[in-house]
Order: sequence, then C-alpha cells, then structure tokens
Amino acid sequence: MPVMMCAVAIGLSFLLIEFDTWLGIGSVRDFGVLYTFGPEGARAILSVIASSMITVASLIFSITMLSLQLASSQLGPRVLENFMRDRYNHFVLGTFVATFLYCLVVLRSVRGTGDTGFVPHLTVAFAVLLAAFGVAVLIYLNHPGFVGDRQLK
Repeated sequence: MPVMMCAVAIGLSFLLIEFDTWLGIGSVRDFGVLYTFGPEGARAILSVIASSMITVASLIFSITMLSLQLASSQLGPRVLENFMRDRYNHFVLGTFVATFLYCLVVLRSVRGTGDTGFVPHLTVAFAVLLAAFGVAVLIYLNHPGFVGDRQLK
C-alpha cells in the first residue's frame, strides 16, 4: 500500500503541475482563497512540509519497530505477522512518505527568483492540504482509543 500511495502522489504531482501550467498565474489570482507567492515562498513551504513529513515518518517507523521488538520478545513472532497485515499502519507510513515525495517533485518544478519564474500555486496549495491531512492522521494514530479500536489478534 505505501508504494501505491507514493506512485499516486508522484503521478498527481505531475498532473497538478501540468494543470497549473495550463491554467496560468492570471487565473490563480482570481481565486480569493489562494495566496499567491513567489518562488522563494513556495520553496520554503514545500521544504518545511517535506522535511517535517519525512521526520514524522522516520519517528513513527522507529517507535513502531521498537515496540514490535519488545512485543515479539515477550509474546512471540505472531505479533510481527499481525503487524504486517495491519492496513492502518501501512496507510500511516504511506501517507507521510507519499506527502514527502509529492513535495519533492513539486519543489523541483519551482523555477526563478523574486517575482519572476514559475510557481505552481494550486499544486503548492494541495501540498498544504496534504500536510493538514498528515496532521489529522498523526492525531488519530496517537488517539488513546487507537489500539483499543483495533483488536490485535
């Protein structure tokens, strides 16, 4: 599942960049909701989102591996089999890694300095939405009833 999510994120980034190129900057300024910024602002936003997503993904992966190691030493290797079948853990890791890859691909498309250059505003705005979704997934992951909702068999 994480590999599929990463492939979809990369494909979606290319699609949205092409859509932004086709739409042009004039159409983006007509949307009152979107904030238009220069290439430096877009790079800063994408860099912050990418670095935070890969940090959270590595932290979650490390904590999960540590807890699995402790649980398997006390309860046996069946715990590892149950973890490998758990789709929600795959979804959580896939969400953060896919958002990271999306931001990297979009970051490479931002060109120019100052007020000149190409900035895919809608694509960057979608990266912010992906980051907000990642925060929601992280909150649900740390919810106290999270383990109780899913029975580990």
